[in-house]
Amino acid sequence: DRSNGMKIAPNRAVALQYQLKLDNGIIVDSSTEAEPLWYLHGKNFLLPKLEEKLNGLEVGNEFDAVISPKDGYGEVDPKKIIDIAKQHGVRTIRESQ
Repeated sequence: DRSNGMKIAPNRAVALQYQLKLDNGIIVDSSTEAEPLWYLHGKNFLLPKLEEKLNGLEVGNEFDAVISPKDGYGEVDPKKIIDIAKQHGVRTIRESQ
């Protein structure tokens, strides 16, 4: 047990190891123990619902959180998707399968 009794609370610096997955299980972002995501809790550096779920956890606690689009960055709006590569003539190099 790595917990020293310190709990996540407002104005505390927190090192977070995480995996962000889509509904289909694909990992789209992550951090590691060697390179965690550091943030100041309670200062809106993370999504409010995620900070809510982290509040009160101790070192070493693990948890799963599902954040709905409305509590995240919103629903996908196809009209607001911009293909930067097409606009700027950027070629995409794909990994061979």
